[in-house]
Amino acid sequence: MPTLGERLTQSLADRYAIKRQVGEGGMATVFLARDIRHDRLVAIKVLREHVMQGVGVERFLQEIRTTATLSHPHIVPLLDSGEADGVAYYVMPFIEGESLRDRLNREAQLAVADAVRIACDILGALDYAHRHGFVHRDVKPANILLHENRALVADFGIALVSEGSGGVRLTESGMSVGTPQYMSPEQAMGERHVTGRTDIFALGSILYEMLAGEPPFTGETAQAIVAKMMTASLVPIRDLRPTVPTYVAAAIDGALQKVAADRFGTAAEFADALQRRDGEGTSAAAPRVRDSRRTAWLIAGGALVVAGALGGGVAIGRTLTGARATNAIVARAIIPLAQDQLLQIDADPLDISRDGKYLVYVGDDSGKSQIFLRLLADTITRSVPGTAGACTPFFSPDGEWIAFFADDKLKKVTRSGGAPTDVLDIPAPVFGATWGTDGNLLYAIGDSALHRVRSDGTGAGGIIAEPKLPARRHALGALRWPALLPDNARALVSTDSGIA
Repeated sequence: MPTLGERLTQSLADRYAIKRQVGEGGMATVFLARDIRHDRLVAIKVLREHVMQGVGVERFLQEIRTTATLSHPHIVPLLDSGEADGVAYYVMPFIEGESLRDRLNREAQLAVADAVRIACDILGALDYAHRHGFVHRDVKPANILLHENRALVADFGIALVSEGSGGVRLTESGMSVGTPQYMSPEQAMGERHVTGRTDIFALGSILYEMLAGEPPFTGETAQAIVAKMMTASLVPIRDLRPTVPTYVAAAIDGALQKVAADRFGTAAEFADALQRRDGEGTSAAAPRVRDSRRTAWLIAGGALVVAGALGGGVAIGRTLTGARATNAIVARAIIPLAQDQLLQIDADPLDISRDGKYLVYVGDDSGKSQIFLRLLADTITRSVPGTAGACTPFFSPDGEWIAFFADDKLKKVTRSGGAPTDVLDIPAPVFGATWGTDGNLLYAIGDSALHRVRSDGTGAGGIIAEPKLPARRHALGALRWPALLPDNARALVSTDSGIA
């Protein structure tokens, strides 16, 4: 009986000259061949028999034709595909170099800079593929090729097209695609439709291995690996290799969350985390603050309590408006700032969304102040475009908008991004603002009065609170840092003599 190589040689003799078998994996057997028409070396991957039985040749070829549209400098392109003597195959360029698996077998651990560079190359490819509706599902060191100081992702030929692109998908065959050491929990549990976050988990596992010398979860059998992944806690990478920077460790942790929704939303976010250098050179327990003033953050029932340089008035006001009087759950969070970034606390510097999920603050990054946003449950902080020179950011009640003051204007921007829009001209210094559930924004400016404007800019500048008597004005002083109560009819304010 002819071997697979002999069958392939006979069937493809007019197109490819088969030289030799160069590899074999769980999904395919790989042959080195010469493309006769174009006189170039190629790699021909032939699906293994059990894979063809589970998928079907026609279904696979239909699937693989869609992946041929991928074109990215860090993705090995698909050149050809077809059926030969009853077997399905696909053709890729032959890449001179080695796989990441080969390099790890030889070196075990890589320099941090090399590991991060390789990871970012892969993330660039994955981000492109995910945005075009493709999920790889089997990202592993053997599928990452190293060539001319670049990393390329191979085998998108057996990738799964995400559910949103329609059509019949390979997942419907019930096949288990993936490698246990790099499988995400949802993939290991056999979920039919997975998202790009399963690739993010795989890449997090690969980066962990490049730095630690072994994947995060290991075992003698696939079942043992999956069981450990589902039940055991991840050993922090810095426990195994203390020289790994804290921002890299935090990025790996964000990629290896067991719940998919807790991981990075996109491969680009993962790459940003690996390059932002968040927290490098600072202690997580002591983030740097402008003028060395220390500030402690307490999250109480979804509200932020600030103690220290900002004074007690703000702390009390925020607590009463955002937290219930009873059964409040108190949690503490330390927010490390990026390297060379300072927290601006000369004005109301931050706010927390009322659902307790998001934090927004004003930071000074290399001499340029702007607004930064992060999920409190995440490790990644991103800048909000168009907010240079901003101060006093505050959320809308639903957390979908961020209002702030900049360039003598009150502005707002959606939390998801986009260009800020102007609400109102505000020529005077601002001392706090709040956004009511009735759509009104309440703000304090330098004339000691409170003003109100609707979020669409109508009803602008109306004075709603002002000390009437000179003696009373002298007693209270400026009205600052307003915090609307839930009825939108009353507000707490800070004065020179206390809370009013």
